[in-house]
This record gives sequence, C-alpha cells and structure tokens, in this order.
Amino acid sequence: MCNLLEWPFNLTREVKSHPLPPILENAVWYYRYHEEQRENIKLAEKRKRTVYEAICALIEPVNEKEMFNYLQVLDLHSWAEVIEERFLGKICGYPICDNTLTIDFRRKFVWIKREGRREFLPIEAEPNKFCSDRCMCLSRAIAIQLDTEEQQINSLRLMSTKLKEFKLPEGDEWKNFLKINKCLEKEEILKNNVYVEAQLVKGINELKVTDNIEESSSDEEEEEKEVF
Repeated sequence: MCNLLEWPFNLTREVKSHPLPPILENAVWYYRYHEEQRENIKLAEKRKRTVYEAICALIEPVNEKEMFNYLQVLDLHSWAEVIEERFLGKICGYPICDNTLTIDFRRKFVWIKREGRREFLPIEAEPNKFCSDRCMCLSRAIAIQLDTEEQQINSLRLMSTKLKEFKLPEGDEWKNFLKINKCLEKEEILKNNVYVEAQLVKGINELKVTDNIEESSSDEEEEEKEVF
C-alpha cells in the first residue's frame, strides 16, 4: 500500500494527471507545509549562529576586509547590536576603530564637542557611541547598505551565494552622512537611535554596580590609610 504522504512523488505521470481525493490533497498540503516550516526553523537557527559569531568577532577591532566578510550575515538590527556592545565596552562603535571612549554611565546627559559644535546629549545618544563624527558617519554608511532582518532571511531561503559588495565613503564624503535624514530613510532603528534599549539599560546598571563597588573599596582603603 502506498504511503499517503509519498503519493504525489512516487506515482507515474499518468496517475498524477488524475485529481487526488480530498483526503490525499489535505495530507499532501500538511506534509509540504510541515517540511517548509522545518526548513525555515533550520535556516533561522543557522542564521542565529552565524550572526552571533559575527557580532562577537566585531566587538573586537578588525580590519576592513574582515569587517566586510562579517557584514555578509548581518542586518540593520544586528549591526546596531555590534555598536551597542562596543559602546558598553567603552570602545568606539565602528569595528575598524580601536579608540576607547571616555564615558560615565552613571550620568544621564553629557556634553560632547564635535566638528566645531558643542551639544548636551543623553548618554545613549548616537554620537556618544563613537570617538568621532567620521566613525559615526562611516557606520551610517554601512547601515544603509544592510538588509532588514526579513530580507536577510529571504536571502538565506533562496540560498543566495553571491557576496554583497560594501562601499565606504572616500575622502571627505563621510561628511554627507552628518545630515541624519539623508541616510536613515531605510530603517527607523537609526533615526530614533533605538539600539537594543533593554540591553543598554541592563549593561548600564551592571556598570553602575561595578563602579559603586570600586568606589566603596577605594573609600575603605582611604579610611584605613587615615587610621594608620
């Protein structure tokens, strides 16, 4: 007796030309739907692993070639995560740069001086995540070339092996990205500076606890010195 799920795949062309009974049509539909969902889950798991590995790699400074290789698996959201993780580690958000950031996470607002201007910004504002306007604008230039998460998943589903080419602004072209409206039409995530807010709050709270512990230890040491 023929397996119902294998019916449309094992029969001859002549038999296939006849309409299937409703019960078999339903069985075939559910089988194909189940297989499609299983494949989607596999692709999602594969993508999660590759994205996680890319983010971990980009948290550390890399060269331009390495960054472009990792960008192949990233979308806008995961690029924002890279910036956020580097920010929490007090490193410039642009992966090629290894400059450290002087930032006090206990403050809600800070003064920032950039390119002849002085601004009073929230601690989580985009300019605070980079050591310079140039690094910030280069990051924006990368962001507008990235796909959304849905587009990235569709590329995996289609098994696209074509590498995407990324370009960086040359010379002073990066200054074109200082005007935020020019480069943020593609995704609200950058316009509103929503860089994984929950992770940011968690990271800041952890840093506050660490700083408080360090301050308490320093105060105790000072008291001991005064006693002796």
